[in-house]
Amino acid sequence: MLINQIIVEKHVIINVSGRLNIGNECFIGTRVSIIQKVTMGNQSYIGAGSVVVNDIPLSILAFGAPARPVKKLDLSGWKKLL
Repeated sequence: MLINQIIVEKHVIINVSGRLNIGNECFIGTRVSIIQKVTMGNQSYIGAGSVVVNDIPLSILAFGAPARPVKKLDLSGWKKLL
């Protein structure tokens, strides 16, 4: 089993166990653990301290232990603001 620890910034740690496929424009909060073979769809948001054990569909806000989809996100107008 492959175990990695990704440090994105100071105090931001993501624990990864196994294969990971992250889509475009995803946000992963601090202290998130990603377990098993997981795929995260484009524009997925994972809340801080979550434990991801299942695939996360695209444009979904998910959090908890285990992380569960909470809300479908509509980010169609987001790029216009940038």
